[in-house]
Amino acid sequence: LDEDIVYGDVLDLIRPAHLGAVISSAAVQKLHDQISMLRSDCIVSEHVKPITMRTHAYDFAPRVLFANPFAAEARTPSANRQAYTIMNTELFGPVSTIVPVRSLDDIDRLVEYSEFALTGGFFAENPDVTEHLLQVMPCGNLYPNRKCTGAFVETEDFGGLRSRSGAGIKGMFALANFVSKQIVSGIYPASKNPDAASREMNFLLTRANFVLSKRRS
Repeated sequence: LDEDIVYGDVLDLIRPAHLGAVISSAAVQKLHDQISMLRSDCIVSEHVKPITMRTHAYDFAPRVLFANPFAAEARTPSANRQAYTIMNTELFGPVSTIVPVRSLDDIDRLVEYSEFALTGGFFAENPDVTEHLLQVMPCGNLYPNRKCTGAFVETEDFGGLRSRSGAGIKGMFALANFVSKQIVSGIYPASKNPDAASREMNFLLTRANFVLSKRRS
């Protein structure tokens, strides 16, 4: 893990931390159980950032889990199961899972395996890849090339294609219970094609005007 990532007390204003303790002893135990299950099925390696100084009884060392590189291809029953397990194990803690992919087809397959679609994000330098992911990722709030937080509460809807019972919908967008809406907020990669660059700028300006109008209202 990057040595610049600081683990500690997130409320410490003198030495701010990026990551801190989880919310309860039950949350710590659940994370251990989930990771143990993943290790036995589809995780081939694990990198843990040691905690040098304990700050809380519910400390949990940040870690990255590396999945079987063939799981994304899902060409065998075993790989199918592994892909489904990885994409539907919701880890509430400082844990990231990395699934290697070889093509956009692998990404499409993993997206279809996931039962979740509330919030998502990705980083891409290629405009064609960005356009493809904007089309296939069904998240209610989608963040390309930026951090995946920052929705305007009670202005933007908070749901997605796989939202359950509309419980996440807020604000004026009650109609979103009956349709699949998507908020796209991020940075579009620069294009070498002048016409495409103009189209991208118009897209960003339209998005900016939309957000500003909602803020004023």
